[in-house]
Amino acid sequence: VSQSRYTAAFTPDGDGNNDFFRVVYKGNIEIREFRVWNRWGQTVFNSVNPEGWDGNVGGKPAPSDVYVYKIRIVFPDGKEFNRQGDATLIR
Repeated sequence: VSQSRYTAAFTPDGDGNNDFFRVVYKGNIEIREFRVWNRWGQTVFNSVNPEGWDGNVGGKPAPSDVYVYKIRIVFPDGKEFNRQGDATLIR
């Protein structure tokens, strides 16, 4: 089974546009896993918060870089959806 990788980018600069890396959806879903790692495999975000990652690690801005993510959501009918890929943080 092949798995597709998805690429995203966000710019957490406080201008109100694209400041969070998050799941965009309509309807009632449950985020079961939302994790982001840096290039060294360290977890920089791990939450089920629908607001998503604000680009900070330990309260400090993470550097511009490419990060790896995995998201797992569950729909009301019980079906799961998994997505993984790269997220580029641009400062």
